[in-house]
Amino acid sequence: MDPHEEDNSTVLVTLKEKPNFEKLEKACNERQLEGAWLKLSKVQVSHCIVVTNIAPAVTKDTLQYYFENKRKSRGGDIEKIVINDDDDERTCMIFFEDYKVIDDILGIHHTLGDQKLEVKRFQPVLGRPEGDTEEREWCLPRFIEINDADIHKISFVSSSNEISSTFEEELIKTHIKVVWPSENNQNVQLHCTLTKNDKLRFKIAKGWSKKAQIEFMKLMDTIVLHRIDILQDIRPNVMEFLKTVHVKDATNVAIVNRKDENHIIIVGTEAAANVLKQDIEEGIKKILQVAEKEKQKVTEIFSNLDPIETKMMIFQHFAKELEDKFDDLKVEIITDKNEIHLKGLISSVRDAQIAIYDRKSKFDIQKIDDISKLALTLLQLDGTRDVLQRKLEANSIQAVWEPFTDGVDVCCCKPSSSSKASDIIRSFIHYERIAIKKGEVPDLETDKWRQKLDEIYQKHPGKVRISLEDDQTNIHVCALANIHSYQ
Repeated sequence: MDPHEEDNSTVLVTLKEKPNFEKLEKACNERQLEGAWLKLSKVQVSHCIVVTNIAPAVTKDTLQYYFENKRKSRGGDIEKIVINDDDDERTCMIFFEDYKVIDDILGIHHTLGDQKLEVKRFQPVLGRPEGDTEEREWCLPRFIEINDADIHKISFVSSSNEISSTFEEELIKTHIKVVWPSENNQNVQLHCTLTKNDKLRFKIAKGWSKKAQIEFMKLMDTIVLHRIDILQDIRPNVMEFLKTVHVKDATNVAIVNRKDENHIIIVGTEAAANVLKQDIEEGIKKILQVAEKEKQKVTEIFSNLDPIETKMMIFQHFAKELEDKFDDLKVEIITDKNEIHLKGLISSVRDAQIAIYDRKSKFDIQKIDDISKLALTLLQLDGTRDVLQRKLEANSIQAVWEPFTDGVDVCCCKPSSSSKASDIIRSFIHYERIAIKKGEVPDLETDKWRQKLDEIYQKHPGKVRISLEDDQTNIHVCALANIHSYQ
């Protein structure tokens, strides 16, 4: 008699002789055993064995060949073989076409790779091999913290007694107790409620952490969040309007509004949140219409730009593009501050901001940080800039670039173009170090040497830079790739 792997109330009974099943079943239905009614079920005879203690050198093919060889193993034709190398101990499950060979296999010892194999009959109805009755140590899964859920959703659910109770009731069905954020803990915690009395505790505990996270996030997905951006100039009017908004279903939806942010958040159940979003958007639309009718022009400063993005906006003549699209809009790009100043009707400024975000999102920026300081100095020269820009345009690449302290930023509208531009810039500069012995060239750091440098610079303006190390042991030459050498 063998107990079940997970359910202690289930056992497998093997009889030496074929029983009268109907008679046994009738007896169990008429009489209790120690106060319990027994339920009998017929099970198929197992045609599977579990092999353990497998030597590292023994392969799946070796096992199949061995157990199919009747002379060596007393086995027979194999239906399927599954080997598991993921566990600490390699295990293999072998399914035979004829279950009768298993008794013969179990009747002898088996050795492969100079290592004695452990072979047992696997009972699917038990979820384990026959004879493995050692009780496993029960260990409760550690609690997990949810730190990637939206904070607005978490705050809304935890503050709503009705919704948080619904969440808790659903989660407890799958052995999950939720602990909402508090002053001592900012994240949601999920605790396992399994006990030693749960029959399937081992099986459930094995995948509890992953399932708990999935179940919690599934519930969180029933809560929706809408963000409505507000232009700075109409914010006071919108705030006054919000005071008049009547939330019909306060249990299922809430408005989050912070003074230092130019947007409002609507969070709640889908139906309630969508209705409130529509009401607020209609109110804001009316405020915009009134502002436009009164010809109130606003000024907005878009400052979320990197220097290379500012340069790309100028390169693409984006200011003129916006002004052509919106008749009432004036656009000025302030290069030294990396800002775009927008002045016009509220609707035009708002749409222009959206257009800027959209254009900015299409920029692909790559960094080249394996360039020498001398090369960076050369790249900052006007002559070098002009030649490089023409070379990029000759290759049909719309790109801008900007040297910084340790490298070069390259910006394009396509990742493939950025990669090509980076390759062109790398190959554009040729660097060479000329080693000399100290004192071997007597004219270094003399007027004659400086005069020679001036001649080279005049002959190739903006295309070459030469430096001498302080100890006069190396001369560093950095030039455009089409300039070959200098004597």
